Amino acid sequence: MLITLFHESFKGQYFLWTPVFFSIGIILYFSLSFEPSGELFKFVPLTALGLGLLLFVRQPNQKYRQIGLSLMIFSGGFLFAQFETFRADSPFLKYPITTDIDAVIEWQEKRVNSSLFILKVLKADKIHPRYRPHRVRVYGKQVFLENTQPGCEVSVRLQLRPSEFTIWPDGYEPRFVAHFRQEGAVGFIREFKSINCKTLDNSSVAAPYREQFSFWLSQKRLALSDRITSSMSQSAGGIAAALITGVRGQIKPADRETLRHTGLAHMLAISGMHMAMFAGTIYALLGLLFAFIPALVQSHNTRIIRVVIAWSFGLFYLFISGGMVATQRAFIMMSLVFLAIILGRAALTMRNVALAAIAVLFIAPQSVMQASFQMSFSAVVALVAFYEVYDRGRLMTWPKRRIGVVEKNLRLVWLYFIALFMTSIIAG
Repeated sequence: MLITLFHESFKGQYFLWTPVFFSIGIILYFSLSFEPSGELFKFVPLTALGLGLLLFVRQPNQKYRQIGLSLMIFSGGFLFAQFETFRADSPFLKYPITTDIDAVIEWQEKRVNSSLFILKVLKADKIHPRYRPHRVRVYGKQVFLENTQPGCEVSVRLQLRPSEFTIWPDGYEPRFVAHFRQEGAVGFIREFKSINCKTLDNSSVAAPYREQFSFWLSQKRLALSDRITSSMSQSAGGIAAALITGVRGQIKPADRETLRHTGLAHMLAISGMHMAMFAGTIYALLGLLFAFIPALVQSHNTRIIRVVIAWSFGLFYLFISGGMVATQRAFIMMSLVFLAIILGRAALTMRNVALAAIAVLFIAPQSVMQASFQMSFSAVVALVAFYEVYDRGRLMTWPKRRIGVVEKNLRLVWLYFIALFMTSIIAG
């Protein structure tokens, strides 16, 4: 009975449930209060994976094949989350200490009354190797920013302490996020003892090309942010820099409180709306521009040209905004929409949402435990489901008789306001 109900619930839509089963495995691993390191706990997910593979391969009945595939996906999510956790493993500092370290500046940011640095630790003799973090997040005076930039090698005296634990049970866990960022301590800068900002090619540490590109991109982001904030008022410049470059340090505390109290603080996180407005506007403007060149429109498929250019601008926005998880998720969804346009398929479908979810889970499986992933995908799923109904004309019945232009336009305006109202209700 249960197997039949399990089989009937899919009805040709099994792929849409793939990210759900994968997420359940990830959530189960991260929900454990202990690390499954014993032989028994290693044996259970591997047994489920093997059982699922056996059912999928050996069972001719479609019902059991689906159960086997579900077990495989679930076990894969559990094991993949465990693998990513071990891959990102970084020691946490166990005790407060004031020490000198040699490090590379990976990121720096000007705050309203201070500065933020993320340092990759190269040498820290006073910290036991077992507790020596890979990265530290430290704060200091604004004057420290004058002679530094991402990529500089520094010798600095820091006052460090362990990262915070959760304030209340089952609340936000700072160490969970810090673990995957490999930030094992927080603290303050006492003084810079030496700063070496030679070109990356001449640095004493041979940085991989990926790090060199990251340093170069960080420098350009900071330069653009400084240009924006210097050419606008402090209030407007801080918000504009956050929306364009992802650098939020210049937002005034009063503005942050206003956005938080009005429920608009999530607007500062560059996600689907920002990516759609940026790349979508480029796509629409190119369509308007090409409309003035009839010979081009009649001889070439301009949709492909518009998609490639708009996608390139979206990729540029992904890099210049910092490429956070929410932005990556939006870029993946935008890429799938553009690909659907090229192939002449429906752009906003549940299948595209499922593909985007799978891609994000493979990039950052820990994001499933965070509110941004949960809220954004639940909103997108609800909106796509609504517009699937909306496209079928179920919100308003159209008369079979021939209607005039005025009535038709009035009906379209009415449908637009219904869709706008329902979108606000569903996504809000």
